Amino acid sequence: MTQAIPIRTRHLATRPIVAASLVLLLSAVDGFASRAAADRCPATEAEYSGVDAEERRRVCDAAAAAEAILANCGVKPVRPYVVRIVPEVRNPYGNCIFGRYRSDLDVAEIVTPAATADLVATIPASEPMAVYQKLPHADLHRSLVVHEVSHAIVQQNLKVSPCHAIHEYVAAVAQIGSLPEVSRSAYLHHFAGEDIYTTEMFNDIVLAMNPARFAAAAYRHFQRPENGCAFVRRLLTDPIAVPRVP
Repeated sequence: MTQAIPIRTRHLATRPIVAASLVLLLSAVDGFASRAAADRCPATEAEYSGVDAEERRRVCDAAAAAEAILANCGVKPVRPYVVRIVPEVRNPYGNCIFGRYRSDLDVAEIVTPAATADLVATIPASEPMAVYQKLPHADLHRSLVVHEVSHAIVQQNLKVSPCHAIHEYVAAVAQIGSLPEVSRSAYLHHFAGEDIYTTEMFNDIVLAMNPARFAAAAYRHFQRPENGCAFVRRLLTDPIAVPRVP
């Protein structure tokens, strides 16, 4: 996700301009402090925040993997970004989710391994996202970091108006590509026969209907010789690479 949850404030009857200015100033200071407190992962543009010593190596490894996968396509980060491991992430509707990318701060937020396991356990077996239950928790969490870091790299390289389908296609390619072979095979096998998409099917409507299957289809589409890195670069630069939803 890339949108922050709106914050509702009480109506200020007096001095609205001063109050609004103060809110903006505090937001800017908070964003600056968050970036200033972050430390850099070696040999990457990733800065980490909220990561304990035990988790640091795994987070930095995942960030390096995301950068390496996209660098194979000539897509590299152009400035530092932050990776935060947090107890909870919510979407704009208030639902708990695995992670999100905040383009306003260039911050990728992913829930802790324990919170990831708790969320996976709540997915009904009949839901497509239950594919996550087939993956070892360590493999899944690492891939989620790869996914959100990929959003940061995509956003930094995007030359066209953003849309969810573009972001999720590239993030899915990186996420599934980062999985160990056994876990990657388990994910793809879960959607065998249902994940052959034409290019026109990579749009926001199809994505919203079944994000997990969309991800498998994106990875399989990317693996075709006529697509691959050339298609990823086209997504970032060609406004009609995929259909746009009005």
